[in-house]
Formats: sequence, structure tokens, C-alpha cells
Amino acid sequence: MKFIVGVATGIVLGAAGAVAYSVRTGRDLRDAYESVRSDLERADLDELGQRLESRFNEMQSQVEARIGEIKANAGPAIGGATAQLDGARSAAAGAISRGRGKAEDVADDVSDAASDAADTASDAVADAGDAARDVAADATDAAKDAAGDAGDAVSDAVDDAGDAVSDAADDASDKAKDVADDATDAWNR
Repeated sequence: MKFIVGVATGIVLGAAGAVAYSVRTGRDLRDAYESVRSDLERADLDELGQRLESRFNEMQSQVEARIGEIKANAGPAIGGATAQLDGARSAAAGAISRGRGKAEDVADDVSDAASDAADTASDAVADAGDAARDVAADATDAAKDAAGDAGDAVSDAVDDAGDAVSDAADDASDKAKDVADDATDAWNR
């Protein structure tokens, strides 16, 4: 019973593989098998080698095309991250200049208050310290947010590139295994 199930499973998997090969490559597997078989029967290993080389060259060009697509898709993401970093720098510079302006205003108030009373001067200095801390905290938070967004964008682009390269490598490996299996099967016959 196990033997029959194994044979049936092998037939189904072989048929599914042949259909997948035909759909993916646009070639009929029977034609490819016949050409490899005729090369082996004629002991024309040069022709078989040229055929394998052309298949590998096709796979290489497909992989290179996918890598080019990945690079093209990663470019805008990196550009977006750069724009976000530039925006964060601008926001931080604006916050710093506002902080300087506020600090100068508070310093003038402190100078005027010092002539009036020591208590008023003490309150003005405390207000200036709080305002400077708030502005510095705002600038720090804006810079951290922008850096985090840029890091996420670059990480996403790298993940997308890694996935695409992994997919292309898997496809190339599967195609190479298929061609090698076909050649082995043909050789064994």
C-alpha cells in the first residue's frame, strides 16, 4: 500500500513540477527533455554544456534585473530618510534659535529686575532655566523622532532588498536544481 501511495505521489509531484516549469519558463518540459536526451544519446556533451550555460546565463540576467529593481526601489526610501533628517535638523536649529531669543529676553528681564529687587531677579532666572530646558527638550525630542523615522525607513529598505535578493537566490537555486535533476535523470536513462 505504501508503495502505491509513493508512486501516486511521485506522479502527481512530477506533473505539478512539469506544469510549474512550463508556466514559469514558457517552454514545454517535454521539448527540453527531448533535446537533453538527444544530446546525451549522441554523446554531444558540448551541446549539453552550451544549453546549461545558456540557462545559467538566463538565470543570472534575471537575478541581476531583480537586484537592479531592488536598488531602484531603495533609492527613494533613502532619499525620504535624508529629507526627514534634513527636516529634523531644521526643526532643531529653529528651536535653538528660539531658545536663544527667549534666553536673551529673560536675561534682559533679569537685569531690570536685579535693580528693583533680589527676589524678582531670582524668579526671572528660574523662569529662564525652565524655558531653556523646555526648548532643549523639544529640540531633543524632535531630533530623536526624526532619527527614529529615518532609521525605520532605511531598515525597511534594507529588509526589502534582503527579501528580494533571497527570493532571487531561491529561484536561481530551484532552477539550477531542476536543470541538474533533468540532466541526471536523462543521464541515468
